[in-house]
Amino acid sequence: VLDFGLARGIDERDDGEGESQRTLDQPDNLESTDSLHQPLTRTGAILGTPAYMAPEQHLGMRADARSDQFAFCVALWEKLYGERPFAASTLRQLAVAVIDGKIREPGSEAGKVPQYLRRALERGIAANPDDRWPDMATLLEALATDPRRRRRRIGGALALATLVLGVGGWALFHDRGPGPCEGGERELDGVWDDSIREQVEQAFFATKAPYAENAWQGTARQLDQYANDWVAMHREVCEASVVRQEESPELFGRKMVCLGQRLTELEQLSKLLVEADADVVSRAVVAASSLGQISSCADERALFTESVDDPRLGDLERLLANANGRKALGKYKDGLDIAKEALELAKDIGTPHGEGRALLLLGDLQTKNRQMNEAKDSLREALRRADVAGDDATRVQALTQLMRVSFLEHDLDGGEALAADARAALERLGDAPLLEADFYLHYGSLALARGDNETAGEYHRRALEIREAELGADHPEVAISLTNIANALTAQGQHDKAEALARQALAIFESQLGPEHPYTAASHNNIGNSLLEQGRKLAWSRPELARPYFRQAEEHYQKAVRIREANLGTEHPSVALNLHNLGEAQRLLGEYKAAKDTFARSLEIKRENLGPDHPSVTMTMTGLGRVQLELGEREAALELLEQAAKQRSDRDDPPEAKAETSFALGRAVLANAPAEGPEHDAAEARAHALAVAAQLGYQEAGVDYQGERQEVERWLADHPSTEPASDPAPEPE
Repeated sequence: VLDFGLARGIDERDDGEGESQRTLDQPDNLESTDSLHQPLTRTGAILGTPAYMAPEQHLGMRADARSDQFAFCVALWEKLYGERPFAASTLRQLAVAVIDGKIREPGSEAGKVPQYLRRALERGIAANPDDRWPDMATLLEALATDPRRRRRRIGGALALATLVLGVGGWALFHDRGPGPCEGGERELDGVWDDSIREQVEQAFFATKAPYAENAWQGTARQLDQYANDWVAMHREVCEASVVRQEESPELFGRKMVCLGQRLTELEQLSKLLVEADADVVSRAVVAASSLGQISSCADERALFTESVDDPRLGDLERLLANANGRKALGKYKDGLDIAKEALELAKDIGTPHGEGRALLLLGDLQTKNRQMNEAKDSLREALRRADVAGDDATRVQALTQLMRVSFLEHDLDGGEALAADARAALERLGDAPLLEADFYLHYGSLALARGDNETAGEYHRRALEIREAELGADHPEVAISLTNIANALTAQGQHDKAEALARQALAIFESQLGPEHPYTAASHNNIGNSLLEQGRKLAWSRPELARPYFRQAEEHYQKAVRIREANLGTEHPSVALNLHNLGEAQRLLGEYKAAKDTFARSLEIKRENLGPDHPSVTMTMTGLGRVQLELGEREAALELLEQAAKQRSDRDDPPEAKAETSFALGRAVLANAPAEGPEHDAAEARAHALAVAAQLGYQEAGVDYQGERQEVERWLADHPSTEPASDPAPEPE
């Protein structure tokens, strides 16, 4: 029996707590957001809409007459003082100043402008819309009320501002200089520029990880492309509103908020990469490829309008992006603390949308930290907050994550009920392909756990199709979907097809992450499993054809062991898993001495890390006992197999696992019996009973173990029961 380990995702820390390497889960995406970003042109030039946007527009909220009033007052201030009231060279700086209400002190023109007018304008540009003038008429009356009647110059400025903006209306401003929407590259300063790239590269190579060079190349390629896409989208959004005037200021603001969110994700991830250790380096390419999609910022349906106006929203976005980055890089405990901080801030601000997103992220991190009850509580509360905010995207993600928790806890009925809710939420949300792919992935995992292998394969194929279309055929998440389809095929006994898909997944991992990356070890292990199963089917009828399969399996297991030792150390439980499978391949090749050493090493690591009674320990005890028996070490084999059988009897292990141990123990019992006499007869009877139990176990396990069942039946034919036949029943009179 092969050691598959627990169904665990490659996005989770490889801690050896589980039992299956067959199912690779996805690095989940969560959307993270930040404040608005757009560069400005030179000081003193009229740039256009962004320079005159009110705080609520910077925050992506709806504009109203008070927003027009704000723009009017900024324009008039600029005409009177020769500069705008908020100092900034980029829109990010402007957004912070506007939202915080940081009005700079006017320059040399200040003495020429009466104080009453300054006070009127300061009220008109208040950060809180409720603190501004009730309406434009009241503002204009305040501007016109000058006891000293110094209105000639003011009146001219007022007329100009009114002409440009309109009373109670809205107009777009245009920079008369070149390129009003150029300069998005400046927003990348300190986020992903030459200096940051160099620091990240140095951090990667400093780890001396064997995959560091490939990881750096893949990460740099992903982040360079992401940055280029951001600049291009930034320019397009600006031109659509400021230059071509095709889109409203409200939509412009919402799109720029989205771009700000994406930039903050990039900024927080790059900060974490600068401090990378080997574990971070191993996950960096996948993390970089999982940043929020830039293209979603062009989709009006995907944009969410925040319902509150609070300058701390930017801080909330940075916390969420940082926690999400730590999650993507495997820093689950650190991410958990930051997610809790984000939740407290969201509650303090009073944003249901922010609370829902923080709870969603918190629940995901609690799942990864094995805090299942807490995770369920957080995700259920995320659902409630999403309903309050009208945030269908968060609702879908929370339901999908709850499905995942149900899978991990083997609550299949609960997972099925959640799937129905998630499906309905997806239909209400509309076009959200990547969220749909996540749903298919988790539903496929639930179906596989139920034994509905065909449905599992169907849903994993749907996830694959979406990911290929949205992310590209060589994306690591495509490799994960390929692996999941292979798992479903393995469960159906289609090991040749499973092998082909596992090889495709390996090719993607190697090209994107490098051949020495830890993720490739799982693919090598899965390929080895598929090869070994194909060889088993041939071993009983055409053993000469089976050996090449066993030999290839051995080679893949050796690669998996080598890669995991280099990345995890020689005593890690995942190394023990691959060692067990390597020992099984060596046993089937008849290399019993090598198999004995391999099984013995695997057993030592497992006992140290998993405890003496873990099912995986029992599995390796059985393998070692079998090769000891082949080497003539009868007493050692009997002692080990007796222990394994006792552990099996205390658990509800799979029938094929119990059958393997039972048959091996029966042979060991007979091998240690005297040649004749009562002890021999008792041993023979016990061995026969153990073999019959094994026969029934393999029969229950199904056609995949037909060869093993036939081997037991041949042994039974060679060792018939010596128990005396009972007297026949008397004939009825």
